[in-house]
Amino acid sequence: MSKVITESEVDFGPFQEDDLFHIEESQLYQSLGAGLKTVEFIFLRNEGKNIVLLEAKKTCPNEENKEESEEKRIKYEEYFADITQKVEDSVNVFIAAILGRYPDKEELGHNFYDKVHMRFAKLTFALVITSPEAEEAWMMGPKAELERRLLRLRKIWKLDIVVINRTTAQKRGLISV
Repeated sequence: MSKVITESEVDFGPFQEDDLFHIEESQLYQSLGAGLKTVEFIFLRNEGKNIVLLEAKKTCPNEENKEESEEKRIKYEEYFADITQKVEDSVNVFIAAILGRYPDKEELGHNFYDKVHMRFAKLTFALVITSPEAEEAWMMGPKAELERRLLRLRKIWKLDIVVINRTTAQKRGLISV
């Protein structure tokens, strides 16, 4: 069975439910209470060789404009601090769930247990900017900012970071056309 997930006015998928953990909507996440944040969802690619944590945003602040005003500087900081917390919390909740720290495993697609060899799986965080105006050439700035802020996770988990726009997400089969 497949599932489409709508986030930031875009339909992601379809994904096979066995390859999906809709962490943001999960009872597991909701049962942990306030103070935690998550990405939209986690899914498997390439027969379980890649685990992708996906966050969708309509827009992204421009680093070149952040010093124009105190308000822009604050919004820039809040935006990237929020995403950083989402990635960190999501990795922790996901790994804890895989390790069986929570009784209900049904929300994680079965292939997370059946196909994934955690030792060899590549872990990727993908930020998809869904605005049709987001240009691919501009994505390097947010990618560099996230690489800097997520340095610890990159070192510990060898986390890859990808920042793409809507067009590239469609080409990679992440967004329904």
